[in-house]
Amino acid sequence: MLLWVSHHEPGGLTSREVINLIQNIDSEIIGADIVEYNPNRDFQNMTAFLAAKMMKEILSKML
Repeated sequence: MLLWVSHHEPGGLTSREVINLIQNIDSEIIGADIVEYNPNRDFQNMTAFLAAKMMKEILSKML
């Protein structure tokens, strides 16, 4: 599952939509990656905080 990329994607999923998708995964998760974090384009660390939130949601599903 691609969560986001370092460039804007018109018509892409919102952060909330992706978190809802993660929370509704109904099968075992055995691995995950969060890729293409670009600190040069991260306004007020919003992307870093979102990446941490998504990883927390993924890890909670893996436990």
